[in-house]
Amino acid sequence: MMRLVLALLTSLLVSSCTPVDYEVMQESAVARLRQALAQRFSTEFGKGIDAVMGTLAAEGGFLNNPLVKILLPPPLGVALAVGQAVAANPEEALLETLLNTAAEQAIPVAGPVLNEALQSLVLNGKMDTLLSGEPGAVTAALRAEGEDKLKAALLPAIGKSLESTGAGKLYTTLVAARAQVDQVEAVLDKAGEVTAVIDEAGDIASVEEPEDLDALLGTAAPEPAPALAEEEEPAELADLLGEEQTPPTPAPGTAPEDLDDYLTERAVNGIFTLLAEKEDSIRSQLEVPETF
Repeated sequence: MMRLVLALLTSLLVSSCTPVDYEVMQESAVARLRQALAQRFSTEFGKGIDAVMGTLAAEGGFLNNPLVKILLPPPLGVALAVGQAVAANPEEALLETLLNTAAEQAIPVAGPVLNEALQSLVLNGKMDTLLSGEPGAVTAALRAEGEDKLKAALLPAIGKSLESTGAGKLYTTLVAARAQVDQVEAVLDKAGEVTAVIDEAGDIASVEEPEDLDALLGTAAPEPAPALAEEEEPAELADLLGEEQTPPTPAPGTAPEDLDDYLTERAVNGIFTLLAEKEDSIRSQLEVPETF
């Protein structure tokens, strides 16, 4: 690319035999260079979009790439040790595969939307300015230009993929099972609290304190210790043993009816993650300076 710069400058120097304004000549050369780079970059980035779409649409395009792999949503997915949790549950491992497969199957609708957004940037004359900006500027502008349309195109396609792969039904089943497990655990925790309070009350009832010295010497019969059963139960125990039990609050997470939204959002993030990598690669190949 530096050869192109030299060629443009040389062409301008030798193309005129009359005295020239070298400052104007330099500005003109830079403008022509930026235009040439923008045109070349646009062509290559368009090819990059097609390449990224092909990669993600292939079998394992999401699943086998740690940068874009779609993990299980909460309440099934957890932030820590998610790999061990999924590996320990074959059904959750299957669901994770099906979710990524659903995203891969929906990807073909994304290519035309992204190419249209790219052409909009080119036609509006923004490309040369973006190239002179920070790394990733083109991808960021592309996302701002086309993200809403991309989600609108992907959402129904992903919904169909969830249905065809059976991922939606499996997710609903696993979420219901997880809710039941959480409810049982909550009941067991409550029972453990009740047992602890009862044990503590029993320990208190087993201790009899003499009223005075006469009681110790046997000269006077001590007043019988009041029975704990006749006393008012501690508020904590009464609350724990109440007849009405408040059902446990469901764990926050993605409802089955929102699974397509979750998957669409993760797929879009994966697309732009790989496009940012592609932009960096093209910039390096074309030797685009950070500022010019």
